Amino acid sequence: MSGGVEHTLAPPVRLTSEPVRTVRLESVVDERTRALLEMRRAGKAHPRGWAMRRALLAADAVSLTAAFLLAQWSFRGDSPLVDRVSPMVEIATFIVILPLWLLLARGLGLYARDEERADHRSLDDTARVFTVVTIGTWFLLTASWLTQAADPHIPKLLTLWAASVTFVSVSRLLARSWVRRSLSYIQNTVIVGAGEIGQLVASKVLRHPEYGINLLGFVDEVPTRRRGDLGDLSLLGRIDELPMVVRELDVDRVIVAFDSNDRARLMRDLRPLRHRNVQVDVVPRLFDIVGPGAEVHAIEGVHLVGLPPVRLPLGSRVAKRSFDVFGSLAGIILLLPLFVFIAVGIKRDSEGPVFFRQARPGREGVLFNILKFRTMHVAGPGTVAADPIQGRPADDEYEKKFKLRDDPRATPFGRQLRRFSLDELPQLWNVLRGEMSLVGPRPMLLNELERRKEILDELLMVKPGMTGYWQVNGRSDTDYDDRLRLELSYIASWSIGLDLSILARTVTVLVSGRGAS
Repeated sequence: MSGGVEHTLAPPVRLTSEPVRTVRLESVVDERTRALLEMRRAGKAHPRGWAMRRALLAADAVSLTAAFLLAQWSFRGDSPLVDRVSPMVEIATFIVILPLWLLLARGLGLYARDEERADHRSLDDTARVFTVVTIGTWFLLTASWLTQAADPHIPKLLTLWAASVTFVSVSRLLARSWVRRSLSYIQNTVIVGAGEIGQLVASKVLRHPEYGINLLGFVDEVPTRRRGDLGDLSLLGRIDELPMVVRELDVDRVIVAFDSNDRARLMRDLRPLRHRNVQVDVVPRLFDIVGPGAEVHAIEGVHLVGLPPVRLPLGSRVAKRSFDVFGSLAGIILLLPLFVFIAVGIKRDSEGPVFFRQARPGREGVLFNILKFRTMHVAGPGTVAADPIQGRPADDEYEKKFKLRDDPRATPFGRQLRRFSLDELPQLWNVLRGEMSLVGPRPMLLNELERRKEILDELLMVKPGMTGYWQVNGRSDTDYDDRLRLELSYIASWSIGLDLSILARTVTVLVSGRGAS
């Protein structure tokens, strides 16, 4: 980083079309960024990938070794006829195979995704960890049979397999948590494009400090009107100043959310960044319809983002329904004590029934009564408090989101239930009855139908869900149009794997209470 603060950049101006001036670098960055830059110049902090790869590699090696030793110890008293080789030979064999195991993990991308994907988490590695451990265990079994060097003890191999899956998953979670607490995990980031899309991406990044993205500001020529949730983010310079911004601020990640008419110039500025070890993310122009199931393929080197057709074959519907039945039934049984506790809390907190019922449109528009724990005061016999929204300052918020962050109708106990979405738990009964699904689009209110009429047929293709792609990507922090985009993305990309991922991420979101209203 030559020159340090002696270089000049475009100033931290407001995101309007005001003319840009120049200002010293020291007035652009905050204290955390300055500390990170100083540590990197002194060689005391490495980029995210350097630290994370080594931490995960060490975690995998230690975990696999621990699993092997556990399997050895668990069957140490078995008959010597089980294995034809001594324990020392088994240990030597494991030492030889361990590097191959780690190379397989590397080949499946278990060490490189943290620096490439901003929202990567240990849960996303589960399938690959399972694959690596299973292949490694089968390799041991097959090699033993083919060489006749040993008569494999199946319970011992199963112990090694189960312990490896468990130990590796837990150790990777701990390793990530350790690295994420250090400055090495932080990625200095700028967004190319301060228009509507660029500012939307920025607002989402700012809501997730766990991503480790230190968002410095925007690079653009003439930004649009500034959103109100961007804090102190600034305009750092023009497009042709991007290389200097990257160099002077030691940028690790550039997010391109810019519909440039001068494609050649933008490519000229972006290509050198990849040789400087900068991660470049590009928001596709039609990002609104690109869902989590989109696949990248190529035609003679031209990469295309494939959007799967919206369809739910009979087999998929049967699989989803079976998953819903077993999941909801297990949830009702396991959570019964919590249901009783909440019911008592509601009765002690305010007068009225424990449950609240409301008509909602289900699959193909068939109405059903959604079931929730009551969180509002009761105005009269069998009714919830009359809608106090009309004429209040909250009108705009309700019109945009069909809900209020600080609803004046909510009881004290009800606010706590809403914070962790515990009021939604009775919908397990709706799922068991077949009116809802564990995962799906948010159940609509009847007065939302008119607003969604252009996409209503698509939304009503599937049952509404207790949780969904929207809930794990912002909850009430997400504006209404973005919520619709997320729900359509889910419908277009549905799979059992996606449902499992959403359910697992829902637990994390609910525990944190982030984005609740």
